[in-house]
Amino acid sequence: MTINELDLGRELNSSIDAPSVSITRTGLHPTFDRILVERLPEETMSKGGIVLPDQSVTKPTQGTIVKLGPLVVAFAVGQTVMFGSYSGIDMLVDDHRYVLLKQDEITAILTQEPV
Repeated sequence: MTINELDLGRELNSSIDAPSVSITRTGLHPTFDRILVERLPEETMSKGGIVLPDQSVTKPTQGTIVKLGPLVVAFAVGQTVMFGSYSGIDMLVDDHRYVLLKQDEITAILTQEPV
């Protein structure tokens, strides 16, 4: 296999795995069964008041649904949801951290009701 064939294969794979989102002047619009979630802010301070270094800060696995694709029926805009650490596609748009998820990557809906 030549380098050109490897590059062609990479281009083909990247076009298949491309995020399912269209960007317009009005913002991001998920397509199909995708959900755009804004991540909750990262915890930069411990409960004891110690500032955590960047290496110790983990990505939050919770967020608020901002927009829904047309095929999503189980969720609503404004719900707070939980998802896996490595789920979805991370994005930074206008200084806001978003993750684009498929609806089956959401593991729970968080509510204020006691369990």
